[in-house]
Amino acid sequence: MTIVISNIRINKKILSAFSLAYLIITIISCSENKPDIPAIDLKLDKSAVTLKRGKTVAVTIKSGNGGYSVATKDEKIATASVNENIVTIQAVGEGMTTITVTDKQQKKAIINVIVPYASLKLDKSAVTLKRGKTIAVTIESGNGGYSVTT
Repeated sequence: MTIVISNIRINKKILSAFSLAYLIITIISCSENKPDIPAIDLKLDKSAVTLKRGKTVAVTIKSGNGGYSVATKDEKIATASVNENIVTIQAVGEGMTTITVTDKQQKKAIINVIVPYASLKLDKSAVTLKRGKTIAVTIESGNGGYSVTT
């Protein structure tokens, strides 16, 4: 079929193809162009914490891009969780590890975690023994796994 427009003959298939191309170009050019928003640096209120085994500490995310997650390098030393802009760290064993906080723009911040070994504390600092006698010395604090040598 041929259509005549002002003495110009146009094939219906060609007209349909041009109309479709025009429609696609119009839709694409009218789509919303969102400007790229630069990612914000991820900043925390603490970059290092020291805490005793069994204790917890909160680290506040001061700025970032939302969608936060945490990863612990050694979960035998510390564990971490995140709720909104608060990272909660719990010390579970002695040593040093790192917690990595990541946001949805893949910005990262690291928290160095130190869980110190407990000092050995005995109930007596010195004892005098007579041959054949025994005396008890109590360990009041420490890390465990002790042995006695004479």
